Amino acid sequence: MIYLKLIFTTLFWAGSFIAAHVAVGTLPPMVAAWLRFLIAAFLLLVLMYKKEGLPKLNTRQVVTVFGLALTGILAYNYFFFKGLSLIPASRAALLVALNPILTVVTESLIFRRVLAPSRLVGVVLSLIGTIWVVSQGDINFITHMHGGMGELIILGACLAWVAYTLVSKLAMSGLTPLTSTALSSSLGFLMITPFALEAGLMQHLPALQAKDWYLAAYLAIPGTVIAFSWYAEGIREIGAQRTIIFTNLVPVFGVLLSVLLLNEHLSGATLFGGLMTIVGVFLTNRPQKVT
Repeated sequence: MIYLKLIFTTLFWAGSFIAAHVAVGTLPPMVAAWLRFLIAAFLLLVLMYKKEGLPKLNTRQVVTVFGLALTGILAYNYFFFKGLSLIPASRAALLVALNPILTVVTESLIFRRVLAPSRLVGVVLSLIGTIWVVSQGDINFITHMHGGMGELIILGACLAWVAYTLVSKLAMSGLTPLTSTALSSSLGFLMITPFALEAGLMQHLPALQAKDWYLAAYLAIPGTVIAFSWYAEGIREIGAQRTIIFTNLVPVFGVLLSVLLLNEHLSGATLFGGLMTIVGVFLTNRPQKVT
């Protein structure tokens, strides 16, 4: 069941790329992010209160929740939206595909864990498949890339998500996925607010249209409430390494959704790269033999 949840999580996040792209067409990025977490934080707090009640946190848990909010809510959204304003979405997707490898390497170094050969092959194969989808099989897309401020900012988003994933691993000690997601989203919402105010939040609020609220609702409910909670469940049940590899499905689903919703062409490169990514995810999540 957790694998199905993680697949749907990446599908929801892929849809979020399209929703966010439309949203920032009329709203500043941090204002759109503020609306997303305004709805998400409220719903998560209500769910947490009804299902689990108000938690009593110790000092370590307070620090962990603060870390989750700082890395996965504030830092990731700030770097991600800022980077997308400077470079094409396809190039950003290629850089975000580094998340699994960065997480695997970082976790292995911090927790001194040896990565099984089959799992390492799965990580690399999944990365290649993602690159193939994003570049549409054109190696020149990769070799002609030139680094700049936009790439550095998106790399900041990658590092922020890696940090969020590893902190989530620590949060699973004593906190449920729902509680950790609700508290971090609420605190992250408060952290985003000053940036949204600076971007003209008070001027944009009276002019919000129904479309803006619909997009914010999608970003908040399936894109945050459900997806973040299931992502946290994945980290608790199968570990950070095996969970984050699923994020390589996001660009694949993003292309497929573009075909379905935006009538874009489905190419052979998309099918081939998507298949490689799926095989890589499968290899990464194969049970390891205990020797």
